[in-house]
Amino acid sequence: MSHEFSYKLAKINGGLGHYGEITVVVEARHADEPTIVEAYTGAGWERQGYAHTIPDKGFDDWKSAIRMGIEYALRRLDEQSIRVTVKEATGLITDTNATILAYAASRALLENLPNLESQTEKDRFEQLVFSSFNYEDSAQLDLEQFQLIGQLRQKSPYRVQANG
Repeated sequence: MSHEFSYKLAKINGGLGHYGEITVVVEARHADEPTIVEAYTGAGWERQGYAHTIPDKGFDDWKSAIRMGIEYALRRLDEQSIRVTVKEATGLITDTNATILAYAASRALLENLPNLESQTEKDRFEQLVFSSFNYEDSAQLDLEQFQLIGQLRQKSPYRVQANG
């Protein structure tokens, strides 16, 4: 039996939009290790201002982050004998980054399945999301320590620094 779960993050924090949406299909399996399947079928970038659904090819940074978010969730699930298929992931070039999609992917599972995630872990992950636009796009996501490793963006008089 399979279940489809979605999670959408759409919030303003520190004057910045944070948007990411994920849909996954979870199936029980008879195996010791969980499996992650990437079945992206989106159109990708179409034009400015439109949501971008991740296609089969490209968007590798976003895909890697989604996988990290799912792996984070899998380590906290009560039942790990599952297959998680990423059905769709959506973002906006202006309001989405890898950290946001990692968070959305983790929430699609953790908000719907029994798990051991602590409130502190959830809060730290959310704080990381809302501070993520303070870092350059090349910053590396570390979900063990809930941090971004990389350069901070230069401050701009045209945007408010997000909390964090």
